[in-house]
Amino acid sequence: CAIRDRLTTIYPLGAKPGATLEVTVGGGNQDDLTALEFSHPGIKATQKTNPPAEFYKDAVPVNNVFTVTIAADVPPGIYDARVRGRFGASNPRAFVVGSYEEVMDDGSNATLETAKEVAVGTTVTGRADANVVKYFQVALKAGQRVIIDCRAKRTNSHLDSTLVLFDATGNGVLRFV
Repeated sequence: CAIRDRLTTIYPLGAKPGATLEVTVGGGNQDDLTALEFSHPGIKATQKTNPPAEFYKDAVPVNNVFTVTIAADVPPGIYDARVRGRFGASNPRAFVVGSYEEVMDDGSNATLETAKEVAVGTTVTGRADANVVKYFQVALKAGQRVIIDCRAKRTNSHLDSTLVLFDATGNGVLRFV
């Protein structure tokens, strides 16, 4: 069995065209990472560095953090991402280029009273912890149609999501699994 870099997580998982974001990767055998590479040439990454320190004359690379820039002409879609390090290129993981504004879930929305407001036409990016419920509030008009899409399975996630829709009084009215 050959040792190679293993990529298990990318966070955040994507952004919209024209964005620049800091991405943290995780996995096994990620010694001396030097690159984060994507299957679309319009998505580029540079490794984050810390300034020179007392015992280092050059900037010191941060092993698992990259600044990712998505060109404005990259079409929305799911692209492969791989890290490269001492043990070669890793397995691919999904990286999503979307067409909506992105909102990061900061985890402060663990109760109905602290639900995070989200506008229609927004992508919410977050991390899921086992048995933790997240609440979001969306202002809708009577008869308005919306589509809520959880991309977990399409992005290599093991998340088993459930959506419960509450009315304005906090009563659960619909449940989707």
